Amino acid sequence: MTLATAMTLDEARVIFRRARITAGLCTPEWSRIYDTAARVAQIGARDPLTGATAPIATLSRKCPYDDEELLFNAPLYLRASIVIAEAACAEIERLKNELSGRHQAETREREAKDFAAQCGMFCQRGDFARYLSERHALEATDKERVASRVRSILSIGSRADLNKDPAAAARWQQLRADFESWRKA
Repeated sequence: MTLATAMTLDEARVIFRRARITAGLCTPEWSRIYDTAARVAQIGARDPLTGATAPIATLSRKCPYDDEELLFNAPLYLRASIVIAEAACAEIERLKNELSGRHQAETREREAKDFAAQCGMFCQRGDFARYLSERHALEATDKERVASRVRSILSIGSRADLNKDPAAAARWQQLRADFESWRKA
C-alpha cells in the first residue's frame, strides 16, 4: 500500500491543517544526540531561550537509518511540504481564476458574435415587429414576414450570413442599434 492510497483527500486536508499549526509551534531545529550511558541515539530539540539541547525521542537500536533520517528531519520535511502545498494551492487557484475568466470571455465573445441567433430572437419580439412596421415599411407582423423583411433590409439570403459576412454583421448591428434608439424614444 502506498501513502497516497492510505487516506482520503478529506482526511489529508484535516491533517494538513493540523500539520500547519503544529509546524509553527514545534521546535524548528532538531539535532542528533547520543546517550552514552544507555548507548542509544536520540533526537534532541534546542531550547530557543537557553540554547540547551534536550532529548525528545530515543531511537531503538533496531531503528533503520532511513527511518532515523525521516524522524530527525521531520520538522524540515514538514515545513518544506507545507510551503510546496501552499504554493501549489495558490497556483491552482490562480489557474482556476484565469480559466474561469477566459471561459467567461469566450462565452461573451461567442454570444456577441452569434448574430444569427440574436437576429432570430429579435424577429420573435413584438416590439421589434412594430419598429420594422414604423421604420422599414413592414406590412404584416407575422414571424415569417418579419424574418423576410429583416433579410431584405440586411441584404442577406439567410440569417447564417450574419455570422459569416462581416459587412452583413455590421448592418445587423446598425439595425439593432437603431431599434434600441427607437425603443428608448
